[in-house]
Amino acid sequence: VELLSKVFLSAGVSVGSYSSPHLIRFNERVCVNGVPATDEKLIGAFLLVEKARQSEALTFFEYTTLAALVVFSNAGLEVLVLEAGLGGRLDVTNLIDADALLLTNIALDHIALLGEHREKIGFEKAGLMRPRQIVVCGDRDIPKMITDRAMDLDAQLRIIGRDFDHRNEENGWMLTDVVGRIRGALLPAPFSGSTEQLDNAACVADLLV
Repeated sequence: VELLSKVFLSAGVSVGSYSSPHLIRFNERVCVNGVPATDEKLIGAFLLVEKARQSEALTFFEYTTLAALVVFSNAGLEVLVLEAGLGGRLDVTNLIDADALLLTNIALDHIALLGEHREKIGFEKAGLMRPRQIVVCGDRDIPKMITDRAMDLDAQLRIIGRDFDHRNEENGWMLTDVVGRIRGALLPAPFSGSTEQLDNAACVADLLV
């Protein structure tokens, strides 16, 4: 979320970003053009959600996601970058018909709720897909469930290691096609420069080119 949002901001595109968890203050979860929402804006959004929900029970994540969408709707933004919560298929962020979807690695997380193997977890992640949507996946051993779902929906699935990759250079890295041909300019190494971070950065770059 952070990396993709910064790319949009550097291009002069107004962006709202929603992520979890926060590091220091809750406000970090809801940012408008890179700036955390103020307490006043969040409280106003919470009051609207509270009024609208009536007797409907909401989880913490559902409540905060809806409040974030209220903040964004009042900000006149061009792009939203939303981080899905647990799984994805039944996640509140799935209310939004996204133009593009970025799936990072499919890890064995929350197996008590999502399933004990990667195919079941992949099924939950694949529930975020839309027909003919651009889908970029950063998993080099992608579960078959995701490729099958993409085929069913005629989604434009692009997978790291199959359709694109990255190449390390002395002063940064470059996006490449799968056989190593350069697809862009030299870019600075993201954050720690670890393999996982470079994979994520390559997914962001491929999504935008």
